[in-house]
Amino acid sequence: DWSSDVCSSDLRVKIFPNPSIDGFCRIEGRDIKSIEIYNSSGSMISGSNFSITDIAEINLSKSPGGVYFIRIMFNDSNSSVIKVIKI
Repeated sequence: DWSSDVCSSDLRVKIFPNPSIDGFCRIEGRDIKSIEIYNSSGSMISGSNFSITDIAEINLSKSPGGVYFIRIMFNDSNSSVIKVIKI
């Protein structure tokens, strides 16, 4: 399975493909409010706010290969952090 799942009580998020070859990933979840992308040094490289959505896409195509951390905030104030690898 080429996806990353994070479960927290009744909350489920899926990011795919992971690892990503071209830098594009799709995020599926429930009531996504915002997404922040951090590099392996902990610096935020991107952030996006959404009105209520269940699907979002991230673009790491201009970023070098490596490990990134995607922080997903939800409208119910919960959040998840998922590691994404760009090849």
